[in-house]
Amino acid sequence: MGSVSRQRAVLFMLEQKKSRVSEFLHGKRDLSMTQVERLRRLLGIPADVLLGLDG
Repeated sequence: MGSVSRQRAVLFMLEQKKSRVSEFLHGKRDLSMTQVERLRRLLGIPADVLLGLDG
């Protein structure tokens, strides 16, 4: 899963407004812990990837 960027993972978020996703993709907003948990649980994306801790 290391090839998946945090930004790419967010493209799959279904419950967010386009403007919030755009802000994240442009580095203006971080993911909330709730968003990280939902992406991890629903899509199997490791939290360390979503938090940018994968090195």
